[in-house]
Amino acid sequence: MYEGPALWRPPATVAKLAHGRERFVVSRGVHPTFARVAADAGEAWGIEVVEAPLNGWADELPELDERVSAIVVQQPNFLGAVEDLAALSGRARAAGALTICSCDPLPLALLKPPGACGVDIAVGEGQTLGNRLDFGGPSFAFFAVTEKLMRRMPGRIAGETRDVDGKRGFVLTLQTREQHIRRERAT
Repeated sequence: MYEGPALWRPPATVAKLAHGRERFVVSRGVHPTFARVAADAGEAWGIEVVEAPLNGWADELPELDERVSAIVVQQPNFLGAVEDLAALSGRARAAGALTICSCDPLPLALLKPPGACGVDIAVGEGQTLGNRLDFGGPSFAFFAVTEKLMRRMPGRIAGETRDVDGKRGFVLTLQTREQHIRRERAT
């Protein structure tokens, strides 16, 4: 198992998650801001976030153990290189870990989609598909999961923002259409 530098290590007093897994493996090819967000989430959940080396990091995945909850990769990565998502997700799945991919939708017109490569969760920024923000274009993100994980997604995600006067406000960042159609089955 890769025992490289940890972005954050939980205190000894933090209990393991219900499934007993206590580690994320994040590729060094992930945008530094995204890696920091993963480290912050790890801190909140008591999960150790370990940074994997950029070169040949897929070769180290067969040594994953039962402590790893998920691997996080970006497609294409922060430096513009294309990752072998099928190999990464296959090795993660063999270890019982999820594969999370932050992806840019435009290159995916030419690349194999994350879902076809066995990725469990795909997230990304969709601004490149719309008008520029200074023209009032849409700004949106996407969050996609496999059918197996679909019922585990939250029905709503609220975000924090500031209005034009600088006052704190909250916005509905995600609301599934299902919330209005089939309330009895909503998550």
